[in-house]
Amino acid sequence: LARAVSHPQAMGVEDHHGKLEVMLYNYGVQVARRPWMFIGLSIVLIGASASGLATFEEEIRPYNLWVPSGAISLDQVDYIAGTWPADGTLAMSVWVPKDGKALGADNLREMRTYDEQIRGIVVDGDAVVADKKDQDEPDEVYAPFAGSWAFDAGDHQSTSVKSRCATRGGRCDAQSILGAFGPDYDWAAVDDVKILRDLSAFNKAAEDELVPETGSRKAFDLHRVVAELTTTEAGDVTGGRALWLAYGLQQREANFGEFEDAVNTAWDADALCLMGMEETHRLADEFRGKHSNWAGSESCTGPSRFAVSALHSRSLDDLFGDVIASDVTSFFIAVALVITYMFVMIGPPGRDSVHGMISLGLVASAIVGVSGICGFGLASHIGVKNNPLGGFIRFLVLGLGVDDAFVITAEFVRHKKNKKAASNEEIVGDTLATGGGSVFLTSFTDVAAFGIGASSQLPALRDFCIMAAFAVAMTWILMMTLFIAAVALHGRRTTAGDVGQRYDVCCLPISACTAQSAHDIDEPQGCCKLPAKGCTGRMEPLPDALEAAARVV
Repeated sequence: LARAVSHPQAMGVEDHHGKLEVMLYNYGVQVARRPWMFIGLSIVLIGASASGLATFEEEIRPYNLWVPSGAISLDQVDYIAGTWPADGTLAMSVWVPKDGKALGADNLREMRTYDEQIRGIVVDGDAVVADKKDQDEPDEVYAPFAGSWAFDAGDHQSTSVKSRCATRGGRCDAQSILGAFGPDYDWAAVDDVKILRDLSAFNKAAEDELVPETGSRKAFDLHRVVAELTTTEAGDVTGGRALWLAYGLQQREANFGEFEDAVNTAWDADALCLMGMEETHRLADEFRGKHSNWAGSESCTGPSRFAVSALHSRSLDDLFGDVIASDVTSFFIAVALVITYMFVMIGPPGRDSVHGMISLGLVASAIVGVSGICGFGLASHIGVKNNPLGGFIRFLVLGLGVDDAFVITAEFVRHKKNKKAASNEEIVGDTLATGGGSVFLTSFTDVAAFGIGASSQLPALRDFCIMAAFAVAMTWILMMTLFIAAVALHGRRTTAGDVGQRYDVCCLPISACTAQSAHDIDEPQGCCKLPAKGCTGRMEPLPDALEAAARVV
């Protein structure tokens, strides 16, 4: 490369007049002469770049992604978190009766049944820790999760069960219409009329007053737990549209992930399944019934008299995971289509077993895969964190890498056909002289554009642009080293006067197939079959109509 820059005419090139063309030609000649050295350098560069993944972190907190750097609100968030740390979360749900009678006796009895089942969930913290513990973390990180956990230990006879609930006034924070009724309320004997009469008495009572009809003290207003509560002017309750049910839970961070509380996650999975929010239980088979006392099946049925909508601490993660799972399928389909298209366009193997470029397609695919990894690694080396936008970089390098492979292989084939007397070094040099400028220009402009984007004050956009710039730069570097070296080896393999022609991919000598002989790139001899006992002949090239149809597809 130094010779190409400092002495562009040293190679005796006369048909490339632009300085960039001459420089690229000389560089291509050097790569063709020492392909394995450039392959080795590429591998070293990949290893050094990708090593940053060992310390790569991910940022998912919205205020650290989408609030401009230096904003005073970030300082306020840090102050609030340090002064009044959040140690609780609310598992919320809305219960809409299917018959329209939110305060009907049968509906409330069913809601009470499910409330008892949810309160009966016991999470085995020891089992959770055993399955999720990172051996590199100290034991004190996991100590707060040991033991058995239920929402309210007072609901269980075992003294080993601990309460997971957040407390308010010394009592577990649970919010629902059921809190209006005392523990000795006779649910079996009530009907719709009695329920409304007792709730009317509760509604008219003063705060903290004992209500004999319900057997409880008035600790809240009914409007907090009954949506669209209707009453008479005298305060008698006549109905409501929907019911509110919420459980306040302790929330611990920095254990199995920055925002994950594994005990709450297991409790949520059971509770959401009980309420019918999922078709099947969220915990995998090996964890369901092991992390908790869940005794049900994998299927989740839920209440028969209510349509329930719930938002627990794991709900958004579950929804996001479902969306990502469906996107992953589409992503792999897209990747498969693009790579298949690349193989078809670079050179269908059915046309010729020697001059086919399946091996180059494999190298291009590998470069596309590692370029994104290297981009992430380099970004990590300078302290950049990954964010949800980082997934788009894989599409970026896929399109760019495949496009570069098209340009380089098309130029190689053109020069191979037009300059049959030229050496392999000259062919590779000509390939870079006429195609390398295009590859460089597209990569340079992309890196420049992302470099400008890296000046953004939005951390998510800034970090994405930095990662993308590194990934694009690595795509170009690997194309100019690893892929060009592979093209040079491909040229050696297909040149009869060099080391003898060999088959694509397997690299067996052409002499292994007696039905084929040394031939030029514009004289395809089809695909040679190589059974266990040797070659028995060759297949005819693909019909022109079939090849044309494949290219259209």
